[in-house]
Amino acid sequence: MAPSRWMSGTIAVIVLATTGVTWLAADLSVRYRQRQRQAVLALQMRSVTLAAVLYAQDHGDRLPPAEHWKTALQPYLMVPLAPLPPPLSGSPRQIVMNRAASGMRLGDFESPSNAILFFESTSTRADAADSLSTLPPANSGGPMYLGHADGHWEDYYPTTLRDEILRQNQEALPRRVAAVGRK
Repeated sequence: MAPSRWMSGTIAVIVLATTGVTWLAADLSVRYRQRQRQAVLALQMRSVTLAAVLYAQDHGDRLPPAEHWKTALQPYLMVPLAPLPPPLSGSPRQIVMNRAASGMRLGDFESPSNAILFFESTSTRADAADSLSTLPPANSGGPMYLGHADGHWEDYYPTTLRDEILRQNQEALPRRVAAVGRK
């Protein structure tokens, strides 16, 4: 006996509905993972940035040395630094200290609100610090998280602002440090 038209139509609708629900669930899962990653990164960036300011207050207004900044900031962190959830695409990331800010006095920055202390990095070295060379590329998608010398952190959309942010950071550093950073 041949299936009726009604039965064939019903099966087609069920298949389409199942496909749609599966696609929607996958899309929601991706969005959830993205938001989860952004929330963890934002919380850690906020914690590290504020910890650096607190550290400086207890150490003659000086920031921690880049060589062991994570260890130095450990007592000041609101939340422990844990590995970041991996991005949906690209390389793994972590929070890194701007080497140019190592051991500097907070009062020496020309413009603390533009001076980058910490940033999201593609470096995989433990206790990493560098001169912003491991910032995610401009086309990496998603926000770029930065912690500044005045204690605030920001997420920048889109990452195409990367070059402008780097320019502002160079201007924010004391003249002697900015000149060393350009070499």
